[in-house]
Amino acid sequence: MAIPKNKDLRKITVDNTRYYWSIKYDEDHGMIQCNIGLVDTPNFRFSFSCGANNSHISYIHNAIEEKDEVEAVTPKLVAEAIKFANNNLDWKNRGISSIIYSSNGFSLE
Repeated sequence: MAIPKNKDLRKITVDNTRYYWSIKYDEDHGMIQCNIGLVDTPNFRFSFSCGANNSHISYIHNAIEEKDEVEAVTPKLVAEAIKFANNNLDWKNRGISSIIYSSNGFSLE
């Protein structure tokens, strides 16, 4: 099964495996959520969240420490998340799995 064509999905290859990823910004909480999955098996996916810096926040002040805020979710950050998840998380199943990103790097919930 292939993933549907969607202009909001980006693709990345890490260790010869193809993944897709997308981001969603939660303005109410000042959080960016990144969803990552396998291109060949789209139901196998995980996510991570991180705080957005002030350039993303327009209406409210959030309770996230500034040191844990990011300006953007980049392909490099996504590749790091994939490597962390592959080493520390059993996410290749149909369940929802997630990890956390902070200034200290990635960690399990």
